[in-house]
Amino acid sequence: MINFHWSVFCIGDFSIFLKKMNYSKILKERLSVVQKKHIRRFKSLLWGTRRYLTKDLSSPDFLIIGTQRGGTSSLHFLLLQHPCVLPGAVKEIHYFDNPIIRRRGENWYRSQFPSTSSMRRLSEALGENVITGEATPFMYSFHAPRFVQEITPNVKIIVLLRDPIERAISHYFRNRLVEGREPLTVEEAFLNENQRIKEEYERSITDQNFDDKNNRKFSYISRGFYDEQIERWYKHFDESQILLVDSLELFTNPHGTLAKVTEFLCISQNYNFDTSVKLNFGNQKKKISDDLNFYLKSIYESHNVRLEQITGRKFSWIE
Repeated sequence: MINFHWSVFCIGDFSIFLKKMNYSKILKERLSVVQKKHIRRFKSLLWGTRRYLTKDLSSPDFLIIGTQRGGTSSLHFLLLQHPCVLPGAVKEIHYFDNPIIRRRGENWYRSQFPSTSSMRRLSEALGENVITGEATPFMYSFHAPRFVQEITPNVKIIVLLRDPIERAISHYFRNRLVEGREPLTVEEAFLNENQRIKEEYERSITDQNFDDKNNRKFSYISRGFYDEQIERWYKHFDESQILLVDSLELFTNPHGTLAKVTEFLCISQNYNFDTSVKLNFGNQKKKISDDLNFYLKSIYESHNVRLEQITGRKFSWIE
């Protein structure tokens, strides 16, 4: 393994070293959800101070935009094993889907990534292209495609798509059991979703600065309308900039999937990833009633057909 001289990095880039050495993972295993959130905010603030000290700001080379509960954490974790992939301040920055965070401005967002000079030095040391990116599952956000295009029009976008029924169930039980912010039963949450989020969703379309936090939290079924979301991204980016990945493929054939991803990102494909670690995918997998499952299937049927028409490919959950 190549030895790096990490002192070439500017303020804030020391956390790259910690992540590469896996200290971040060890600490996270011992922290509560609330503690993790406070640490992420502190790290983001620490990195953000660089905008006052330097104009050496970069932009992400890649974005893993979703889907939420589709394996974005696992893919991001695996990619960070690669010596040519550097992390941002945090995995999920939420600049493009949270108007409150977006008020911090473009320079703040750019300051969340390693400086251009540090990336250049590492690239020279490795003799290979070095990239950075983030993994915020904001593909559901109505205005995100335009915001991304305005700031980083040449970025490469990775989209993980999971069986929308499994995704919705995983999303619900994550909210219910881990985050502790879902008081309704799974049946109540799914059957009343439209009533809970409709007003916020519609307002978020007409007002790009509206904070639709309940829509983001409780959009269990709506996030599975992949056809509508992919179509929005295709309007702002060339299809060659977007890689669609079936989440099931990532977890049944991780090495094959990572080969496709590294080729798409134009980095070395001969790295031997450790795929033995599983993160969030499937941790909250639960069963629902047959009636509720049938209800979800009937909702997603037309969306699944249209998804295949738009993308021109088959997905594992579509019969």
